[in-house]
Amino acid sequence: MAYKFNPLLGVGLDEVGAGGGAATPGGADTQVQFNDGGALGGDAGLVYDKTTDKLTVGGDIDLDDGGTFSTTLQTVTPTANRTVSIPDAAGTTVATLTLTYSSGNLSSVAKV
Repeated sequence: MAYKFNPLLGVGLDEVGAGGGAATPGGADTQVQFNDGGALGGDAGLVYDKTTDKLTVGGDIDLDDGGTFSTTLQTVTPTANRTVSIPDAAGTTVATLTLTYSSGNLSSVAKV
């Protein structure tokens, strides 16, 4: 917060630059907020549940800087076949695998 001298009153200070003001949240409850073309946005594919401390991502996560991540082992019930790209440290895809499921079980892994 900043103040400036008010010459009309001769004394006192007027408040200037009082902050960003209020904004309407983007998206629905629990959706993560992001800059969507200069406006607050939200998407059903990016949701955070503070009760369970769980972030749900409905699409791909791109670690384009060659970064790494770790996770705990979880049981996954697949609903569709998957294609997995394996990058090297520079982010270049060195292998692509197709995971095929049948009746909820992994039935084959094939290098593409």
